[in-house]
Amino acid sequence: MGATLSRRVYTRREHIDSRWDDQHCEFCRTLFMADNFPDTLHEGYTTPNEYHWICDDCFADFQEMFGWKVVS
Repeated sequence: MGATLSRRVYTRREHIDSRWDDQHCEFCRTLFMADNFPDTLHEGYTTPNEYHWICDDCFADFQEMFGWKVVS
């Protein structure tokens, strides 16, 4: 509730863990990747630490319910 999110392009997080080359939307599990594979997203909404990612559709569906704040 009330989390602050930013819209960002997904990039690999190899500096944290070499196995971390993708993430999933926290709600629908759609895949975020830097690589250009079919059915993957390349940008979305994320927490400041880029640990949690949310796709555009789920953001639109749940923004009001969860009271998310968006910063640039």
